[in-house]
Amino acid sequence: MKVRSLLLPTLLLPIVALATRINSGLPKGEFVPSFEPTHVTGVDRGTQTCPICKYPTIPGAQVWVSGDEDANVGKLAADLETKISALGLKKFRTFVVFVKPKDTSTADFSKKLEKISEDYKLKNVALVYVSPNDSAIQDYGIDLSSGRVKNTVMVYKGRRIIDNFVNLKADDKGINELNKAVKQAVSAAK
Repeated sequence: MKVRSLLLPTLLLPIVALATRINSGLPKGEFVPSFEPTHVTGVDRGTQTCPICKYPTIPGAQVWVSGDEDANVGKLAADLETKISALGLKKFRTFVVFVKPKDTSTADFSKKLEKISEDYKLKNVALVYVSPNDSAIQDYGIDLSSGRVKNTVMVYKGRRIIDNFVNLKADDKGINELNKAVKQAVSAAK
C-alpha cells in the first residue's frame, strides 16, 4: 500500500504538467498559411504584402505578439536581426506580428512599432500588425482568449513549422532554444 501511495503522485505529475501547458500557434509540421499584415518597418514597409507568398522558399520566423513587454520583443527581434545579418535576406526572414489593440489608433500603433525598430536597430526584421479580428489569428492558432499568451514564436522552412515556442523569454535559455530552431531551419533548407 505504501508503494502505491508514493507512486500515484509521481505518475500524476506529467498529467498535471500537460494540462497546464499553454498552446498557441501552429504545431510542428503544420503548413504555414498566407496572410496580409500591415508592414510598418522592413523591406515591405507601407504595404500589406503576404510574407509567406512573397518569400515561400526562404526559412523564417514569425514572432506573434499579444501583450508581451516591448523589451522582451525587442531583444528577441534584435537576436533574429543578427541571424539575418549573418545569413542574408535570401536565406532567412523574420516578421514580428503584433496584434493591434482595438483601442489604439493605427497612427499611434505604427509610431510604437517604429520606435521599437529604432531602439533595437532593426533593419531587416519586419514589424507588422494585424487587427484583433483578423482571420490570420485563427489560421495560425494564436491564443488570445486565455490572457496567458504574451508571444508565440514559430520557426519554419518550406512553409512547414519546425518549432513553436509560447511565451519565449529573451534570456540565455530562450535565445539558445530559438537559435537551435533557426539553425535547424536554415541547415535543412540547404
